[in-house]
Amino acid sequence: SCHGEEAVGALGSMHDYENAKMYVDNNEVVKAIIHEDGVEAMPRPVGTNKLSQCNIDKITAWIADGAPEE
Repeated sequence: SCHGEEAVGALGSMHDYENAKMYVDNNEVVKAIIHEDGVEAMPRPVGTNKLSQCNIDKITAWIADGAPEE
C-alpha cells in the first residue's frame, strides 16, 4: 500500500514496473534507500532504520544489471 496507485511523495506510485522503473532511472530509489541527505528516506515512517546492507546490495545490483522486469 505504501507505493500503490494512490501513493504520493518522493517514491510515489510504484504499482507497476513502468512506474517503478521511472524512479529507478532517475536514481531516486537508491537515494531513498541509502538515506541520502535531502531525499525522503525509505522505508518510512521517518526514523525507521535503513534496509539491511544485504537488501540494499540486492537492489543496487538489480539496478546495475539494468533493472530487468523479471
